[in-house]
Amino acid sequence: MLPGTHPSSPPRCREPRSAGAVDTCLESPHDRHRRTVDVHRTLAKLTSIGILAHMGLLWGPPNQLALAALAVGLLCVLFWGYRMAWLRRPARAFAPRGVFRGLSRPAGFAVVLMTVDAGWLMPVFGVSLVAFLLVDALLRRRAARGSVSRTG
Repeated sequence: MLPGTHPSSPPRCREPRSAGAVDTCLESPHDRHRRTVDVHRTLAKLTSIGILAHMGLLWGPPNQLALAALAVGLLCVLFWGYRMAWLRRPARAFAPRGVFRGLSRPAGFAVVLMTVDAGWLMPVFGVSLVAFLLVDALLRRRAARGSVSRTG
């Protein structure tokens, strides 16, 4: 007769084969699965509720009005922030030219590398950055021509 098979002997527990095994003496795999599913079910419900609230579908029109009010409030904060910065700017509005040229070669290379990386990882940012740099170069060239014609 095998050990643990006699009716009078205590039930034999299987030894776990790995560190992540379930101790079958204390908990069955079914109980562990049920507990895991309950946790995942709760997280799935919370995720669904968050998505529905974000899309404005959770409570219908009241949710959509709250989202619209939030968007308008965010736009107002953005506008007022720019307005305050514009009103409190120093008398000389522009930063001095040639700040980038004053950097050491390694620091300038790092700035260029990080800028190219950011433009590659975020294409919309990259396109708008290139557009900004082109407009800045055109304005600089136009200002240089204007200063030459005024002095000559």
